[in-house]
Amino acid sequence: VRARFEGMPSTYGHVIVDEAQDLSLLQLRAVQRRSSGLSLVGDDAQRSNPNGIGLRAAARHLEVEAAEMATAYRMSAEIAEWLNDHARRHHIDAVRLVGIRPTGRRVHEPGPGADVHALVHELGSRWATVAVIDATDTWSHKGVEYDAVVVDTAGMHPAQVYLAASRAAHELVVV
Repeated sequence: VRARFEGMPSTYGHVIVDEAQDLSLLQLRAVQRRSSGLSLVGDDAQRSNPNGIGLRAAARHLEVEAAEMATAYRMSAEIAEWLNDHARRHHIDAVRLVGIRPTGRRVHEPGPGADVHALVHELGSRWATVAVIDATDTWSHKGVEYDAVVVDTAGMHPAQVYLAASRAAHELVVV
């Protein structure tokens, strides 16, 4: 309506949709109708909307070419490989990450009963930003990066563990 009365553009040359995996087909079609070019960006493994159709399905429905960017630039190669293994074990539809920055720091999995506060204190002596992510606040960390992350897996679905672990750039502890 505004376009008709105020002369606002009703179409755009190109639209970029971030977190496209969380949008419904109706939402994506609405964006497509208003643009002559469309780029969908997202990660199906980080879908947080139960009504989101996922990036790969969106590309098929909208008849656009899907391209995967698998290089893990912001996280260590060790974390990328742990995420790949976790996704494979739990049948999570994730892009297979290619880690290009090995650090020599393996993902630490101390097991149940580990002292989370002691782990955070230890990580805090090495890194500026450390987060503890648990089942109650997993999705609030989506899109945020930390130097180190402690993932408290109690009560988490494997997809939540994947998202939480993917927030770590340099060091990851999974309890």
